[in-house]
Amino acid sequence: MLKNLKRAAAIVLSFAMAIQFGLANSYYVNAEEEPVEPQQEQTTTVENNNELQEEETNETAAPETKSVELSYVAEDGTILQAATYRDFDLNYSLNADSSVMLNFDGYTLKDVIVNNSHAASADQVSLNVTSELASVQFVYKKVTTETDHQTTEQPKTEEKMMTMLRQTRIRKRK
Repeated sequence: MLKNLKRAAAIVLSFAMAIQFGLANSYYVNAEEEPVEPQQEQTTTVENNNELQEEETNETAAPETKSVELSYVAEDGTILQAATYRDFDLNYSLNADSSVMLNFDGYTLKDVIVNNSHAASADQVSLNVTSELASVQFVYKKVTTETDHQTTEQPKTEEKMMTMLRQTRIRKRK
């Protein structure tokens, strides 16, 4: 009797290990299979074809996308960020997308050039993805601030003061 109990425990443990490693699914599937008659096989293949046709129609219902080149340059031709290609759904508005409308320190968006031909002011342009849209170039203008002017003027005044000091020292020596 103890021998039979050990065998049963070994079978249960091996089945538990098979479940743990994912092997039990194949045993379970094989256990439930019944002999199939030829008429039933034909029916299932027709159903499979219908399912494939349904899947194909579901895939075509997905929204169309368009690949658009985005480039960011300054007025003087400096490249602020390397050009990238991104896929967008048709009729997607680029104006509201913060990953498209980038901000760069020291620059403000001035113009937008669409398809390397049509330039428009950044305030007036409405960017929607269409089938004709191939590239968008964002042109930025460098912002000059008063601190920039002050920092450039300070070295000049310091140079003037140094030259004046040198001149006064030279005069005193004479």
